[in-house]
Amino acid sequence: MSAKVSLLARRLTQIRKEMGLSQEEVAQALGITREYLSMLESGKRKPTMSLLQKIAEFYARPVRWFYGAEESEGRKILKSLLQSKIPTSLSSESHLVLERFLQWCDELSTLERLLGITLSPLPRYDWDTEPTLDILKQFAEEIATAERARLHLGDQPVRDIFALLEGQGVKVFRLEAPEDEIDGAMVYDTVLGAFLFVNAKHSLGKQNFIAAHQYAHLLKDRDEGATLCRLGDLLDGEREREEVSRKERFANLFAAAFLMPKATVQSIVELFEGDLSEGALVYLRRQFGVNYEALFLRLKELGYWTAEEVAMWKERRRRLMSLERTVYGSADEPLPPDSKGIPILLLLRGWEAYRKGLISRNRVAELLKMTTMDVDDLVAEGGKIASVR
Repeated sequence: MSAKVSLLARRLTQIRKEMGLSQEEVAQALGITREYLSMLESGKRKPTMSLLQKIAEFYARPVRWFYGAEESEGRKILKSLLQSKIPTSLSSESHLVLERFLQWCDELSTLERLLGITLSPLPRYDWDTEPTLDILKQFAEEIATAERARLHLGDQPVRDIFALLEGQGVKVFRLEAPEDEIDGAMVYDTVLGAFLFVNAKHSLGKQNFIAAHQYAHLLKDRDEGATLCRLGDLLDGEREREEVSRKERFANLFAAAFLMPKATVQSIVELFEGDLSEGALVYLRRQFGVNYEALFLRLKELGYWTAEEVAMWKERRRRLMSLERTVYGSADEPLPPDSKGIPILLLLRGWEAYRKGLISRNRVAELLKMTTMDVDDLVAEGGKIASVR
């Protein structure tokens, strides 16, 4: 067995065990037999390049890592920040999702440094003392209002929070993860940048709220380096009162105030003459693009509802969604993850870096999930377009 094949076999075994996966699970995911995977891990067989690329994508590692390259310093930093926030109960599937998230963070950060892209620093909000819940609500409202003013949003709904955040230099990555384990994450490093993860399994409305929630952590808690949240717990009334930390409560309250400004909620309620019936609730949700649970939270915080009324309407959420489909043709449907499984911004930065000679053809092919011949075809097509112009 050559040293190269021996190293490849060790890395295949190492990464599978680190992810807590059995040979059966990995073989099924890759579409091969467990026996064949066992031979790969023992060095008795060498994978084809296409299979190795599939393995690399599954484990969220570059192909070169399996042949001895070490993890980049950037990825090590980001991983160490997030690692302390990950509960021991998290499944291997969620671990793999977070590995992919860290891979994208590292790759995009590297590309932007190569391209010389620098961004203005984000504002920072904090308080010196441990606030009471009433003071916390006031802070959340004030900071959300300040951010909307800074971003020139007025009292209008936020139509595309992902584009809004990326315009501030915040990279938002959407991947599908188990819904009952993880909803969002924030990772921040002063050199590498600000990154948010949003679970793409959820409806568009909940994804919007998760993004705003993680943005709150970025504005206030980024010195901690990372956060990991499950909003299913945070939006539940009992947990909201008793078990949720002030940090998470603030993020929830900020997200609600940022996405649903008080003045606009008031004007819509007045439009319906204060009658918050099914039709008014569907209209409010469509206007603000949030999930119903977040809308209910905001109505309670603004004094329109009691906790009992929130509980009642949670029981009727399916009726609201049914009415919404009838009236609008769709309800709060999931937003698909990024096309080709790669964030558009990462694709664009990769192509830009390649055209400027900053990365190799093999590297851009790996980033864009295509063959080197496909890259050559794109270059040729680009040349034809340029000559016509």
